Amino acid sequence: MINKIADGVNVDNFYHERVASVYNMCPVYGYVPLVPASSHEENAGFKHFYDFICNADRHPGRPGSVQGDTFDTLSEEAQLQIVLKTRQEKVGASYTYMPTHLLQGELCMVLQTKTFESRKTTDGAIIVRENDNDSQQRIDTRKTKIHEIAFGPVGDVTVRTVTVWFDIPDKDLVECTAQQAKHHKRSRHRLNKKVKNKAKIDENNLTQIPPFDHYQPRDDATFELVTSILLFRLKTITLLRRGGYEPSVKQQIIHELETEMETIKIRFYNLLRHWFTWSWPDQVLQVVIDDDTDVPPVDGEYYCPVDGMGHFPRGAGDEFHGLGTNRGKFNIPMMTKYLPAFIWKSFLQNSQIMQDKPVKMVSWKQRV
Repeated sequence: MINKIADGVNVDNFYHERVASVYNMCPVYGYVPLVPASSHEENAGFKHFYDFICNADRHPGRPGSVQGDTFDTLSEEAQLQIVLKTRQEKVGASYTYMPTHLLQGELCMVLQTKTFESRKTTDGAIIVRENDNDSQQRIDTRKTKIHEIAFGPVGDVTVRTVTVWFDIPDKDLVECTAQQAKHHKRSRHRLNKKVKNKAKIDENNLTQIPPFDHYQPRDDATFELVTSILLFRLKTITLLRRGGYEPSVKQQIIHELETEMETIKIRFYNLLRHWFTWSWPDQVLQVVIDDDTDVPPVDGEYYCPVDGMGHFPRGAGDEFHGLGTNRGKFNIPMMTKYLPAFIWKSFLQNSQIMQDKPVKMVSWKQRV
C-alpha cells in the first residue's frame, strides 16, 4: 500500500506479481493448477481450472436468495454478462494499489463502479446493458449496481483477488481518505499481532448475491483463455435455460459447444505446459515449511533439481508454492525439465565472470 512517495521514487506496481511468479508461473496468481495422478484423469486438470475461473463454489440458496439458477432474481446468465462487460477495460489487470474505501471495516480500493439494467425478452433471452443515467428505466428491468474491488496490490496472493460485488449497501462501503487508510492499517497491524485469525467480510449479511472473483491476469494469452471460458460458460447456461429448440438445431448447438470446449482445452494444456516448464524447482530443505519456519539465509546455495522431488511436504495454507514443487509430476520431456537448471547454470557462470574471475577458473559444474 502506498502512503507517501518521495521525489524520484518509482512505485513498482508488480512487485508482488514477480515474487509470486518465482514460485508459481501460472499468471492467475493464488491458483495452483491440479496435476492429474494418471493419464486417465487428464481432464481433471482442466475441470479444476474451469471451476475455479467460473466460481463454481458460488451456490444459490443462501438466506434471502431465490432458489434455482438465480441469486435474488439476478440469474447467473445476467451476472456473467455483467462480469464480461466489466472485463473489457482490464481495470483489474494493472493498477496502483491505494485504498479508497472500507468494506465492512476492511481496507480496499474500488477500481470501478457501474450500474447495469437486465431484462428478459419474450423469447426468454436475458439482455444486459450498462445503465444510461439520462434514460428512463423500463418497468420490466432490474437495475444492478456493481463495484469492482481490489484488496491488495496486483499479484498479492495473500489477499483476496479482484472481485465484482453486486448491490452493496452504501452503509457497508465507506469512503476513506489516504490519512484514514494509513491510520487504519497501523491499527489493524497492531491488532493482528494479538489476534491471528482476524474477522472476515460477512458476505451473507452484506449482499444477497455472492461476489464474483474476477481473474484478470496481465499475460494476454491467459487473459484471453479466462475470457473464453467465461463466454463458454455463458453460452452453455443460455442453452440449458432456454430450451425449446428443434432436436436438429439443439444437436448442432451442442456439437459447436463441444468443438469450442476442445479448442479451449488445447489452449489450456499448452499454457499449462509452459507454466510448468518455467516454474523454478523448490530448494531442498530438511524441515516442513509452516508459519513458524525461519527464513533461510539469502547467501545459501541453491540446487536446481530437475524433477522437483526429494523435499519435505509443504505446510497447509502456503499460497506461493505449487508448480515448482510439482513439475516432476507433469508429463514434459526430460530436456524441457532441464531448462530452469540451464538458466541457473548460465546465471552462476556469468556472475563469476562479472566478478572478474578468469574464464578458465569459472566453475562449469552445476548440481541438478
